[in-house]
Amino acid sequence: GIVWSDGTAITAEDIVWSWQRLVDPKTASPYASYPGNMHIVNGADIAQGKKAPDTLGVKALNDTTLEVTLTQPNAAFLAMLAHPSLVPVDKVLIGRFGEKWTKPEHFVSSGAYKLSQWVVNERIVAERNPRYWDNPHTVINKVTYLPVTSEASDVNRYKAGEIDIVYTVPINQFAQLRKTLGRELDVSPQLATYYYEFNTTRPPFNDVRVRKALNMALDKDIIAEKVLGQGQRPAWLISQPDIGGVKLHNPDYASWPMDKRIAEAKKLLAEAGYSPDHPLSFNLLYNTSESHQRIAIAASSMWKKNLGVEAKLQNQEWK
Repeated sequence: GIVWSDGTAITAEDIVWSWQRLVDPKTASPYASYPGNMHIVNGADIAQGKKAPDTLGVKALNDTTLEVTLTQPNAAFLAMLAHPSLVPVDKVLIGRFGEKWTKPEHFVSSGAYKLSQWVVNERIVAERNPRYWDNPHTVINKVTYLPVTSEASDVNRYKAGEIDIVYTVPINQFAQLRKTLGRELDVSPQLATYYYEFNTTRPPFNDVRVRKALNMALDKDIIAEKVLGQGQRPAWLISQPDIGGVKLHNPDYASWPMDKRIAEAKKLLAEAGYSPDHPLSFNLLYNTSESHQRIAIAASSMWKKNLGVEAKLQNQEWK
């Protein structure tokens, strides 16, 4: 009984087509790897261009039944289905309008809201979708999303009553806002790890000693407690320390005093061929955000002070 915002039926076949489109390298989705991470059959191979999109382990048994085949059990499968990349899109619409299918005059939705206005870099306006399956429980009639890059102006506009909800707050205002705004400041734990990704396909980062040296020379306690200071913990592992009933253990050097870590890092860099006469230099790219900028400045100054390494900061928009 569920329908698109234009009244046409949403079927299991729409989901099959949408997921095949998601993993198809031609779509160039940044989340093409996601079905593979869920362990859906052939998901990873299709995203890498090794198999055809129609071999994805998902099929419509009838209009209302979807069958998904996994390569192994996955306890998080149902929770992972909530990811926005898996929301179905309308095959007929995309076939008719091509790349213009996201324009407000063409767009159809399966959610509680439909797109009524989109001015790039200014606003996205969503209005209530009366055909949504759970429409009686929709409380808000219209939502306006504003792409504000400055967290400080975001909070100022909130205080002035121009914005109802902001997603992030400036780190340097966090302690003060907790005092002044009380329960209006809502802090939720996030299952996430912040890390820098090396390009391991070329020098200098194809050398494990260089990667390890840079990791060891970061004072993660200072980054977690002083630079961020919102309850974050130093990350010595890519995964959370307690996840899925498994207790993961930090590497030995996580418990070393900082001076011992720096000494070992210097030794590793020297072995890799870097010295004060031949210092390591590279570009550190981060996307626009005050928090990212603060972390990047802290990391580059730690590398400079502890190892004499030159990390040049480069900032770009996420897209």
